[in-house]
Amino acid sequence: MKTIAEIKAEFAAADMSSYPALYEIYKEDTRSGVQKLIAQCRKKEAALEAEKQRIENMKVYEHKYEHLGYLCGIDEVGRGPLAGPVVACAVILPQDSRILYLNDSKKLSASKREELYDVIMREAVSVGIGMRSPERIDEINILQATYEAMREAVSKLEVVPQLLLNDAVTIPQITIPQVPIIKGDAKSVSIAAASIVAKVTRDRMMEKYDKVTDEQLIRDFRNGDREIMDHLMMKYKAMVRKKARAMYLFGGENEDLIQEGMIGLIKAVRDYDPDQGASFASFAELCVSRQMYSAIEASKRKKHIPLNSYVSLYDDSGQEGEERRTPLIDTIEPVRDNDPEVLYLGKKFTEVFIEQLKDTLSPLENHVLYLHLMGTDYKTIAELLGKSPKSIDNALQRIKAKAEKMLDKSE
Repeated sequence: MKTIAEIKAEFAAADMSSYPALYEIYKEDTRSGVQKLIAQCRKKEAALEAEKQRIENMKVYEHKYEHLGYLCGIDEVGRGPLAGPVVACAVILPQDSRILYLNDSKKLSASKREELYDVIMREAVSVGIGMRSPERIDEINILQATYEAMREAVSKLEVVPQLLLNDAVTIPQITIPQVPIIKGDAKSVSIAAASIVAKVTRDRMMEKYDKVTDEQLIRDFRNGDREIMDHLMMKYKAMVRKKARAMYLFGGENEDLIQEGMIGLIKAVRDYDPDQGASFASFAELCVSRQMYSAIEASKRKKHIPLNSYVSLYDDSGQEGEERRTPLIDTIEPVRDNDPEVLYLGKKFTEVFIEQLKDTLSPLENHVLYLHLMGTDYKTIAELLGKSPKSIDNALQRIKAKAEKMLDKSE
């Protein structure tokens, strides 16, 4: 009789299609170790079948349009205000693609993304990559830069697709028919594949920073490498969230503390002196804690206006010596009312509107809006972002103009 270890080795070496034959051989073996092994293998088979069905469910759009010919999935990464370059990917999978575990790249581990990247690149009919730098994003705004990257990705395909399956957007200046799909990276295998390739491509671009100490990164940042700020924000965001969970803000929410912590992190990057001997990690933790504690103390005194209301949106004061300007909120909420229900709905409208507005802003404008809504004054915003107060004022005026334009279109 074979030992349990030998039977385990037999199952491990076997293809899953051979499992039924092995079940038949060992079904009469009453040893608990053998029966447990069989149960584990049956569970593994069930999980595989469930995954195959999930992938089949993600082929609804592919099956719907397969009669047209080549279908191309398109997605991007890097559209957040602290995201650095934006990378877009266009992927054409074969109609009989059987790649498993495709999903929204954010739902996959880094190792799984790397594994799937190799499979996609090997099996795809064609893959195209497009990207735009932070400088280009600043010049034309993040949404337009994303469209440019997507058009570039499509142009680099070796075959011309008959239909584009896009994650949520309709790309202007493209003659190929398009189908925008909300949360497409979770509903279409083609878009999911594009999401994975785009994410891995961008991650590999950013890996160079992982090989350098924080102290050297700070020096390089001050020498002009602006993408380092994005890297440090992402690297230490988990630390900020952990600290925020351990604190309580009177009149505010956990997300408010996280935003305060991120401001503290920006200050740490600005103020850290690599030559003082202390590590950046410890200095950043200190700055984040101080910023959060200051917010908590201020909220207790009910003086921390941005965390207890949206007053920063209503601020109509300019810089010293300037005339009073129309409050930013007036471009977002054209009607005021003292009725609590109307005020509540107005606030909800404002929150949704701001999220839509962010897509039209450049990273600089997103930074400025974020800090402005947190109640940060012009001088501090300028210091944090390394800009002049005048450039901050100009950014706010551009934000206001874009907000007014969006409102005009919605009327």
